[in-house]
Amino acid sequence: MSLYKTKAIVLKDYDLKEQDKIVIFYSLKYGKIRIVAKGGRKIKSKFAPAIQPPSYLNLLVYRYGRDDLDILSESWIVHPFLGIRRDLVRFAYSSYIAELVIKLSAEREASPALFYLILKILFLMEKIPKRDLPLLIRSFELKSLSILGYKPSLENCIYCGERVEEANISSFGVSEGGIICESCQKRHKRKLNISRETIKALKFLLYSNPEKSTKLRLEEKVQREVEKLLKDYLLYRIGDKMLTSSFIDNFKNLEEREG
Repeated sequence: MSLYKTKAIVLKDYDLKEQDKIVIFYSLKYGKIRIVAKGGRKIKSKFAPAIQPPSYLNLLVYRYGRDDLDILSESWIVHPFLGIRRDLVRFAYSSYIAELVIKLSAEREASPALFYLILKILFLMEKIPKRDLPLLIRSFELKSLSILGYKPSLENCIYCGERVEEANISSFGVSEGGIICESCQKRHKRKLNISRETIKALKFLLYSNPEKSTKLRLEEKVQREVEKLLKDYLLYRIGDKMLTSSFIDNFKNLEEREG
């Protein structure tokens, strides 16, 4: 048995037996980890305030062995993200980010770049206008895919490898993960038709600062194409639908009706 410390972000928690919880964190030093919070289901548990997603914490953890779940010893809240937790729409978006990280990342493979990206996105999510949240999420999707080795090819044709100017792009290969030039697209049927404005938007969202990404103003058609392309690409990579996508739509619709 040994002890380790790490900074971590709460992604998700679920019940274990009558009193405990298993909490999934994305940590700075160890990547995605699953930890038992003993007594975490109790209202008066010392861990209860800390293990609420998407809190940012410092952790002290018991490591028992390769086949055993680690045990939470102590936790200190760095930032609770109350602005997210108290707003249904913002919370739904943060839950989407958590689900995406859980499904894309491997157990115990640290990525400081991904850790700090999640943290930056959450801080932005807490303060930006809600109308800018979809673009922030698109930025996160592209950046996290790139960090984890699934970066879509937006400069070179995925078939012939030639550098492609935006004027000569009209499709994207979802299963191959990149753009298709005009010459190659005639020979391949499995593709998603897109506009050159969509490719420009994808490049901007991928390479620009997340805060700058939220200032981008897109035509409705381009925004739909960006969202569909990333949704289809993520579905192919993950092999499963994102369950929290429907939560976002439901909460947005509820707010619109109440407003």
